[in-house]
Amino acid sequence: MTVSDKKQMLPSLLKSLREEKKFPQREVASALGIDTTTYCKIEKGKYPANKEQVEKLAELFHADRNELVKVWLADKIVNIANKDEEVAAEAIKLADSKFNDLSKEP
Repeated sequence: MTVSDKKQMLPSLLKSLREEKKFPQREVASALGIDTTTYCKIEKGKYPANKEQVEKLAELFHADRNELVKVWLADKIVNIANKDEEVAAEAIKLADSKFNDLSKEP
């Protein structure tokens, strides 16, 4: 399964934010220090953005950093879970339970 096999949330969100701000893809790519082709692949979901890129994009687009990182992380979780769909839902429930336990610790 490739990154683009399943619909991801981040690519369409990035495209919407870029278009809303009327930035050409080449300007966004330049701000990230990557070539335009690579940024286009990020927007199409064919190449994953890394966390640092997502944070830079939030700054560039004047978007909420936590929201963009949350969407980025959710896409990563779904991509990992899709590799073993038979147990993915149970694994996510287990991780959620563990996360809730850890967040309750002082």
